[in-house]
Amino acid sequence: MKKIFTLIMTVACSALTAWATDYTVPVTVAINGAEMDGGNATLSVTEEDGSTTLSLMNFSLGGLGVVGDIILPDVETVQCGSTQSLHSQKTIKITSDDPSAMGPKLGDVPVLMNAEIKGGKFNAILAINMVSLGYVVGVKLGDAPNNIGHIANGDFTKYHDVSCKYLFKTYNSVEPNAWHSFMTATGNLAGSVNYLTRVEKCADNHAGKDDDYSVKISSNVVLSISANGTITTGRLAATSMNAEENYSYLDMNSTDVDSNGDPYYTVLTGKPDAVKIWVKYHVGARDDKNKDNVFALASAYITDGNVFHDPDGAYKNYVASANQKIGSNNDAWQELTIPFVPNENATVSPKALLVTLSTCAVPAGGSKTSDDPDVLYVDDIKLVYNAELSSLKFKNQELTLDKDNFATVTLGDDETFTDADISVTSNGVGAYVIVSPLTYDAKENTTQAVITVISNDLQTSNMYGLIVQGGKLVTTGVEKPSISGSKQVTGIYNLNGQRVNEQVKGQVYITKYADGSTVKTIGK
Repeated sequence: MKKIFTLIMTVACSALTAWATDYTVPVTVAINGAEMDGGNATLSVTEEDGSTTLSLMNFSLGGLGVVGDIILPDVETVQCGSTQSLHSQKTIKITSDDPSAMGPKLGDVPVLMNAEIKGGKFNAILAINMVSLGYVVGVKLGDAPNNIGHIANGDFTKYHDVSCKYLFKTYNSVEPNAWHSFMTATGNLAGSVNYLTRVEKCADNHAGKDDDYSVKISSNVVLSISANGTITTGRLAATSMNAEENYSYLDMNSTDVDSNGDPYYTVLTGKPDAVKIWVKYHVGARDDKNKDNVFALASAYITDGNVFHDPDGAYKNYVASANQKIGSNNDAWQELTIPFVPNENATVSPKALLVTLSTCAVPAGGSKTSDDPDVLYVDDIKLVYNAELSSLKFKNQELTLDKDNFATVTLGDDETFTDADISVTSNGVGAYVIVSPLTYDAKENTTQAVITVISNDLQTSNMYGLIVQGGKLVTTGVEKPSISGSKQVTGIYNLNGQRVNEQVKGQVYITKYADGSTVKTIGK
């Protein structure tokens, strides 16, 4: 009897593990690039038996009409430090009790979602592909949805105060929100360099606007040694008088926060294609020994959120990197686009971004005088997510788009084809490609498909059309839009169940995804 009672209590307690949280958030709706205020909406995030469901009930496009209930089951969730990242890539039917709602009339609707829950606040971006109406509806939920998949405070308009003590004296400075300098560095030599930080909020900006700002980073001198001015989205470590042994780093397992309450890392589960940045660089005084060190440096690493150092070749837990030296350009503003280069041996998934900007590409290689330091101004750093069609093939034949983004192919009357004959490639490494079901127009004797490319951050979309003249359409029985897009990898394991960071060529591994699915692969 006691065992039966224990079993009943265990089942009862398991049932109680289900939970639901409601969030009331502001809504912004975007159609064809035009944004409008959507008022407020209440959504629910429910978890039961390890499965998460997001429900946005009675969703409306404001004056454009009611859409209906958007319910996304089996949402992928990944814990990124103090942030819970949510992602969904579904084709659903939108339901509603309102007879005027447009959602139920749309049939199968592809819906993409990126969301974050942090500090009890919910932010999300949805892309609802209403292909039958000819557009993608963008929905932004929360106070800061634009930060999802991007670098917070990349325009360097917001700053917080920082201070440190050295030899019984207090030194004050500022850091851009979500960025950090040597003022907040760690390491056994941090106390000797904290006070030398030269970071300023600067009115000099690339757009020349009175209400815009950049960040100004200057080099300094420590015991006649050039000290690079540096900021990072992670944290700086001053560990040695040998400048080459110092580094920037991140670690999502750390609970440390800065004086503004921000952690020393940037959450990133997306797959950007490049970093775009405005810079202005002044090369300070040089002598014969450092006359060739005339470049600043920008670097970015997409990592798995575990400890990662830049620079340090011992750390392989990154997905992609973007690095570029910055020339002076005659002390004028210049815009740089730095592509991400994938780590071909990566066995991890993106969770965090580490960006570091330094006044000299060579450690301790810059100006050795405070009268004419190296100075790097930085403004408007952004991640780039591509969303264009790079290739459209029909039966393995490359097609050319016209000025209206349509491609046409002509077939013989007896030639058959299916939706599997369409092959599409995007220029975005993480972009989503949605191909609508083929529809036949008997009057025109043509078959048409609509191809939608949506960027990985869900903020850009482009539509293309394919028209097949003649031929015979053979249906496959699958009349839903197809969505291609990369899933979130949560780990790679060997056949003994041990998680690995590097793969050995020829050995078999199991890749596990956030949605619970697994795939066997062979190391390359």
